[in-house]
Order: sequence, then C-alpha cells, then structure tokens
Amino acid sequence: LDEPAMKAKFQLTVRSPMDGSIVLSNMPVDQHFYGDQTMVVSFQESVPMSTYLLTLVVGKFEATEMVLNPPADLAGRSPVVKVYTAYGNQKQAAVALRTARMSVDRLVKKLDADFPLPKLDLVAIPDYPSGATEHWGCITFRETTLLTPADATQADIARVASVVAHELAHSWFGNLVTMPWWNELWLNEGFASFFEYEGQAAAFPGWDVWSDFTYNDAQRAMRADVNPAASPLNIPSVVTEAQMHSAFSSITYSKGAAVIRTLAVALGQMNNNGPGQGFFLSSRGSGSFLAGLRTYLDAFKFDVASSRDLFLALSQNTESLHQFEEWASLPGVPLLTVGVDGKISVQRFEVPGLVPKSFPLRTANDGLQTISPSSHTSQYQVDKNVAGGATVNPSSSGYWRVNYCSSVWDQFILQASNGQLSSATLDSLLDDSFSLADQGLLHPRVALSLSAAAIETYGQPSHWRISLRHLSRWSGLMASSGVLDNAAGKQARRLLSTVTSFVDFSAPPASSPDQEQLCQSSYLNSPSKDASILPCDTAKTCCHTAVMLQGTLLSYSVSFGEKAAMKAGNSLVVSSNFDIHKIPSAIRQSALIASVVTQGEFAFNKMLGIHGQESLTLEKLRV
Repeated sequence: LDEPAMKAKFQLTVRSPMDGSIVLSNMPVDQHFYGDQTMVVSFQESVPMSTYLLTLVVGKFEATEMVLNPPADLAGRSPVVKVYTAYGNQKQAAVALRTARMSVDRLVKKLDADFPLPKLDLVAIPDYPSGATEHWGCITFRETTLLTPADATQADIARVASVVAHELAHSWFGNLVTMPWWNELWLNEGFASFFEYEGQAAAFPGWDVWSDFTYNDAQRAMRADVNPAASPLNIPSVVTEAQMHSAFSSITYSKGAAVIRTLAVALGQMNNNGPGQGFFLSSRGSGSFLAGLRTYLDAFKFDVASSRDLFLALSQNTESLHQFEEWASLPGVPLLTVGVDGKISVQRFEVPGLVPKSFPLRTANDGLQTISPSSHTSQYQVDKNVAGGATVNPSSSGYWRVNYCSSVWDQFILQASNGQLSSATLDSLLDDSFSLADQGLLHPRVALSLSAAAIETYGQPSHWRISLRHLSRWSGLMASSGVLDNAAGKQARRLLSTVTSFVDFSAPPASSPDQEQLCQSSYLNSPSKDASILPCDTAKTCCHTAVMLQGTLLSYSVSFGEKAAMKAGNSLVVSSNFDIHKIPSAIRQSALIASVVTQGEFAFNKMLGIHGQESLTLEKLRV
C-alpha cells in the first residue's frame, strides 16, 4: 500500500544490461553477478521506510566522492557522500558536496542523532520532472538544483545549497520520522524548510541565511496566509489525490518553517542569527526546543508521528501543549496592535477569524515574555519595555504582524535613520509597514519613510529586497489605474539611482574593484570577507552578499526603467556583440532585458536564436 504510514523493509535485485550503466538504490550494493550481456545487482535490505522513498536509478553516471570528515566524537556517525552526474559534469558538484558534508555534520550534532543510513548518494538526472526528491540514501535532483557550472551566479549557488540542505534534512524529518497522513505534511516539509538554513549556515558561514529565511519563508508565508481560503498547517481533510497534491503549498513549507522558528524562540533556543551563525545557541544547548526534538526523533524513529506527538515532546505541561496546537490548527496571520498604554489587541490580519491565544514576545533587551489574555477578552497587557518604542517582534522571529500608534512608528523611522535598530528587526518593520498600508491601517508615508531610512542608513540586501518588492507592486497597481508617474515608482527610482551610478555593472562581480568598494560601503553593514563563503573549488575572493545585491539592484533598476541601469545593461550586450557568456552571469539576465527594451525587435530576435542554440539549461532560463 502506497501510504506514508505503511512502512516496510525492501530488498531489491536488479538485472541490467552491461552497457556502462551504474545501478543505484537506497542501500549499498550487497552483491554483483555478471553474465555475458547483463549484470545482476543485489542491494542490502533497507531500514523500515515509506514506499514513496524507495528508488532505483539506472544510467551512465560518473561519481564524485567526498568523505564527510566528522570530528572525532562523531566518527562513524556520518557516511561517505557521493554525487553522481552525467559524464563531464563532475567539476560542477563542488557546492553540493560541500553543502552535504557540512549539513549532515551540523544536524548530527544538533539533533544528537546519527545519519540513519550507511550511505548517501546525490544523483543529478537530466530532465528530472521535479526539483528534487528525498529518496532515502539516494536523493535525486534536477541538474539545475544540484550542479553549478563555472559561470553560475551566487544566486545559483545559493539555490543549490538550499535544495541540497533541504533534502538532507528530510533524512530525519520525513524519512526517519514520518507524518501519518498527508494532512500533516508540514511535519516533513516545514522542518526541512527550517533546517535547510542550518545546513547553509554550516556550509557557507559568511552567508546571512536568517535574513534570507525572513524574506523567503516567513514573509512569503504571510502573503499566502491572508487568503480567506488559506488552510491551517494541519489540513482538515485530505482524501483525494488532488487534495494531496494541493497540500504541497507555501503554507506547508514556509509557514511550517516560520511557526517552528516561533516555537523555538518560545522554548528559549535562539541565536542572534548573524552571518555565519546557526539558529541554535550551542550543539547541545539548554533550551528545551532541541531537547524536545531529540525526544521526538528517538521515540518515533522508523515510525510515524503526528503533530500532537511533536507537541507532547516539546511541551512541558498541558497548557503549553494546547498553545502549540493552536498554531497548527488555526489559519491566518495574527495582527497585534500595540496601544500607547502597553495594551495589545489581537485579531486575524485582513480577514475575520480566530487567532492563537499565546504569543512569545522577545523584548529589545532579549527578555522573553509570553503574553496571554487575563480574561476572555482579546486584550493583553505587557510591561513597558515591550511597548512605547520597543518592537514586539525584534529579529523578525515571531509569526505575526504588529501595528503601533503613529508616534511609535515615527520613533522607528528616527531610530532607523540613526542606525539604532538591528537589521533583522528592520526586516519585519519594513514588511509590516507596507502590508498594513495595503489594508488602510497605516499611512503609506510611514512605509515610504521607513524604507528610505533603512536603505540610506543600512542598505542590507534584505532591506532592498523587501522595499523594492513592495514598491514594485505599488507602482504596478498605480500604473494599472492610470497613474504612470506615481510616488512608489519615483521612490524606487530615486533610491536605485543612488547606487546605479556607483556600481560598475560592466565589471565581473567577483573581481571588480568597485565590488570591493561595495563590500565596504554603507550598503553592506559589516560584510564577511571570509573565503569560506565561496564554493570550495574556486579561488574567488568576493563578498557573497555584495554579489547577490548587485544582481538585485540591476534587476529592479531595469524593471523600473532607471535610465543609467538601462544604458549600462544594453551597453554590456552591445559590447559583447550578443556573446552572452562575456556578460557577468550575476547580471546577465537583467542586461539582456535592458537590451530588448532598448533595441526592440532586433535584440528580441537575437535572443530567440541564442535560446535555440544554448545547451546549458541555466542559460536557457536566463535567456
């Protein structure tokens, strides 16, 4: 029976033609038998696992091998990692190998749980239908999610690291312990989405991965969760195949991960999440979140477990159990409105509905206070260090939006202008201000002023991405209403003009002197220059976040029609004579767009020809 709860042991024997093909499955090979034209491969019996994890791969691959080199106290607990690629692609496996090695070591330490299988193969399959599948011990990938060509952008590298770390996290969350049915899929995908950032932080310690988490997952989930038809994490009913497929949603992945982070904060397991740091305080910290996870994994290994089983392992009493269950059973985003008197009213953001009754608030001085109603009303009372200018969601760790009185918002704008707020705190303030303005709960002036202060004072990539995403949407809405020259577009072009004249888009991001200048500028506050932030087979000495920022800036500059950026992008294409590989990969797509907009049909027809001749999938996507 092909159901997640129906676990079994499998032992495969495969007959294959002797044509140079390699035969792979979940477990190591037990025996080979060779005939005249065929070979018979017998694999070791598997551990108990769900049927959807069983895999068989037969093809002409070559392997790149790396021993995980665990520390002495983890000897024998981490397997050898191999990446299998089509012939000629071995050198493109360096990022995947590094991520796999460091991710497994990090999770073995954090979870105090051995890697559950004796081997780990990562297989790049041409034209694989999905991005990747967590087949246990033999994880299968689309080539673009496992391999990084020589001219891969930093965004491509980050994408590969993210997918590899995500699939490896499934080794514990989903494979070792599995949800009983598809209605609790978030137990698999939410944890994998959360722990993929731990894996990236381990493999590339110079990356500010938790700012990426806020933008890519927490804020993404909130945008989906305001839909009146949004489902809770525990989906009420999954009966048909269509309902099962619809369970693979941003709610399951991103909200699952965001709520897990909120619970980790509530249970005292939190770091300051700066570049190079994982989420957790220590390998075996005193916080009860990791302790609860270890209990959960140990109690249900090779078995199934429900969200209630998880919450029982995490909770210390029946009251906290009920609080945790609310976060999984209720849809929507809570909105906390803080009054000048320190009282907080709570409602569901955008649409009517129930919200959880308990919120762990981490105050500006890193104190933790869980608020809950003192009566059957929706009013909460917090102490003065939470209200009156101290944000209710510092470090963006809570899954809720917050509104304040106008004087407090003005104070935040002043603090941002003076560099007195943490970058992570600004991430949530920026997204909240724009989203509240969308609903008429806050004057748009606040969002525009706060974004200007954040970018002009800090200029972190996350501040640019959040601000420009909202400004782009606002500008589009106004333009569709006939207001082409609108305030949102003007603000975006004004902010972008401050950097398009500063950044030399014609120079390769990895070596440009201007790139080094960008690393040191106010647009990147205290960037890491540790060479370990880069792929393990390169000698580049650039700043990862700066390269990512350069691509973001040119992309938005072109989309807003910023004149200097359009000219720079088109000039790159003209000077290359449409040899696109001469254009730095990080900004190649934006330059091509600028060229088509500037030159029209001539450039468009050139792009069509290039697309038809290009063999690399990544390049086809860029064109």
